[in-house]
Order: sequence, then C-alpha cells, then structure tokens
Amino acid sequence: MSNSNNNDNNYDRIVFLPIDSIKEEQHYSTLLPSIDAVKYSQLKDDIMKNGIKLPLVINSSNILLDGYTRLRIARELGLKELPCIIKTFDDRLEEELYILTINYYRRDLNTAQRGELLLRIMEKEQEISKRRSLMNLKPFRDIMTEIGSSMTNNKSLITNITGEGHGTPSGRVRERIAKEYKISTRTIDKIKRITEEAKRDAKIAEYWQEAKEGKRSINSVFRKVKEKEIRENIKHVIEEGKASLDDLKNIRIIHGDFRDVLKTIPNDSIDLIFTDPPYSKKDIDLVKDLFLLASRVLKPSGFIAVMYGQNHLDIFFKVFLENSNNLRYYWTISLNLPESRELLNTKNAVIGWKPIFIFQKLPEIAVEHRFRDRISEPKPDKDIHEWKQDLRSAVHVISSFSKENDIVLDPMVGTGTTVEACLMLKRRCIAVEKDDEIYDVLLKRFGNTNNNNSHNNSNNNNSNSN
Repeated sequence: MSNSNNNDNNYDRIVFLPIDSIKEEQHYSTLLPSIDAVKYSQLKDDIMKNGIKLPLVINSSNILLDGYTRLRIARELGLKELPCIIKTFDDRLEEELYILTINYYRRDLNTAQRGELLLRIMEKEQEISKRRSLMNLKPFRDIMTEIGSSMTNNKSLITNITGEGHGTPSGRVRERIAKEYKISTRTIDKIKRITEEAKRDAKIAEYWQEAKEGKRSINSVFRKVKEKEIRENIKHVIEEGKASLDDLKNIRIIHGDFRDVLKTIPNDSIDLIFTDPPYSKKDIDLVKDLFLLASRVLKPSGFIAVMYGQNHLDIFFKVFLENSNNLRYYWTISLNLPESRELLNTKNAVIGWKPIFIFQKLPEIAVEHRFRDRISEPKPDKDIHEWKQDLRSAVHVISSFSKENDIVLDPMVGTGTTVEACLMLKRRCIAVEKDDEIYDVLLKRFGNTNNNNSHNNSNNNNSNSN
C-alpha cells in the first residue's frame, strides 16, 4: 500500500506496508539505548507467536521513526508486511523530539538510561525554543520564507511544544522538563555532568555504561566524577604566611565513620559541633547518632550547629526529640542562596535558602555577644566537592558559637570547610571523614605530622582535645 497523499487524516491510522518499503535512518536508530539480549529474545518470541502488536511509526517519506528493534526482528523472521502509523512533522528536529519522547514513556529503561534520554529531549526542546525565538524576528522569517522553510506553515506546532512567549530560556526548559517528567533538576544536572565527563574520560564512560546497564547508581558515578575533580583541582588553603606549623598542630584529621572512630573521645570535651550531614531519609540514622554524640561529648552549654535541608524536617526534629535529652533547641540561622536555582521536584519548590539549626547542651545559657540569624551568600564554590559549603557561612557560625582556642568538631567534614574556618578563627579542630579519596585530599590540603598516624585512630586525637 502506498502512503502518498498523506495528510492529517492519516494520524494514528494503521496501514500495512511491505517491509522492503520501510527505510531506516542511521541517526534515528542511534538516538535510543539498545535493548539487551534477554529482552530482545523475549520480544522476538512474542512477535513469533503473536505478531507485531505495536505498529511501527514512519514519516511521510517512509523513514522509520519508532520501531527499529521490531523491524530487525521482523526481517529475521521473514515477515513481508508490517503495521505502520504515519506521522507528519515539519522537520527533522521535531521528528527527533517525537522519537525521544515516545520512547521515554514506552521503553523499560532504568534511571540512568531515562536520564540520558531526558538530556536529549531537553536539548531538542531548547533548539525548538531558540528557533521559535528567531521566528519572532522579521528578518529571520523573511529569510526562511525565501528558502521555502515549512516552519512558517506550521508555527502552531512549535508553539505547542515550547509554550507561549518569545522563547524559553534553558533554565526554564530544564525546570519545566523536570516537573513534566518527574525528575529533580539536581538529578538532571548530575547526569549532564557525567555525560560531559564521559566524553573526555574513558574510565568515567565505563562507569556510566555500567550505570546504564543497571550495575551502578547515578550517584556512585557522580561521586567518581567529583573525586576526579578533587584530584585535579586541589586548592591549598594554607598559603605562605597565612598559617604556621603551630596552627596546623591544632588540626586533627581522622579517617573513618564518626560512629566508630569517636567512641573514645572524652565526655564533655567539645565546645562546638558544626556539620552538614546528608539530607535524605535513608541517612536519618546519621542524624540520630549525631545527636547522641553531641549529648555525650559537648561541654555543658556547648553548641551543635547542623546545616540541613527543608524536605524532611518533621523526621529531623522527631529524631532530635527522641535522642537528645540534654539538648535544647536554641535558634535557626537562615543561609540565603540568592543564586540557587535548585528545584525540589517533589514539592515544586525552588530552593533559595537553607536552615542552620542551633542546639545547646544544658544548662541553657545565652551567648555573650549578638549574632545575625541571616546569612546571604553567593553560590558556594564547589570546584573541590559537590557539597562544599561556603567558607564565610562556616566562619559566621563558628565565630558566633565558639571562642579562640575552643575545640570544634565536624564528624562529617567533607573536603574541609570547617577546618579552613577554624584555621582562620584560631580554633582547634577535629575533623572526621570516612571517604578514602576525600580523606587523602584533606591530608594534602591540611597535612602535617600530627595527621600521619590518624587513620582510624581516635585515641591519638584525645591529646589534642583536652
């Protein structure tokens, strides 16, 4: 059956075409992840028994848009005629967007595969958005009319895809897609960083392939990307003339999980705990153990300052109330992030601030000086680590709730913002980090003879905290 005279009435009408009349387009066939051998075999068995139940999709030139795996199986089985649906598009860009979106929902993909597919969808959306912006410029419209572009004949289709207005900026496209496809902007950004790095680094590409095969999580690959950046972009806070060896002797870096390596730290020995734990529900036990630690090791009237996300505060405070009999809520500091565009998709909230909760060990005593409960900082420099907090925020908290020569403990220190602040403010610091590579970075940044034997050794630390 010929598909000449194709028009809008052909949409979603199934026609049967000779298999040899269906044309393949190599670029279109590579837009999507390949199906694994097991699923391919299962699909082939199903087609052998029941035929092709889901029609192929072709354009008005008989070029295959959707159904490359089905076409391959049909050829292997010697099928002569295939059910097809003819779709009409104005240009190649819209065809590509259709291929990507229909398979995002239809295919059995894991999170990594869906994320990579979503990046391509976002790219096509942005290209269409830019083109639509140009279509609002008369010189461009005139040029396109002269070269016979069909875009001007179906501008409504572009409007339907990109929305109203004079083009959608890439940030808005990203946020809209995150909402539409129910994925966080943070995850989109992670996947984008991974795929960009995978083009340059064979090892990252190998990790990413494992994620697409379901053997790794997106977060585990992203950590590898960040670890690489850590190794390549170590920034030494100790500059000539800024910190002496005597200063460094007041820094103790311990390797391990704080729940293990701080068991022998003396009771009532710490003036301030300042830390930024993970915010997810699955890590809530870390928060529980953090409050238990604070209840034991803080000096009377000592403080614990916890930077925490807003999403699970009900659970956070429930854990606090259940595991800190001798701690009391003191105050909240608002860390405003005016440059942040992070979207919490589950709540549809663009995050513009972060709370820092202050708790005090009994007896309750007000601090001797005034402190501001609002900090407005630019976006943190995260060249060293994804979760690196702004140094000035750490300086503000540590200077507000401790004094010179006080002992500040960070049980989950990351790449060392708390350490940097303590060096600037002349505080003694105990820093704990369990990640091997980040711990090595800490030693390179703040290394001194006191830290040479600090692997999994909290006993050595006690001499520095009394």
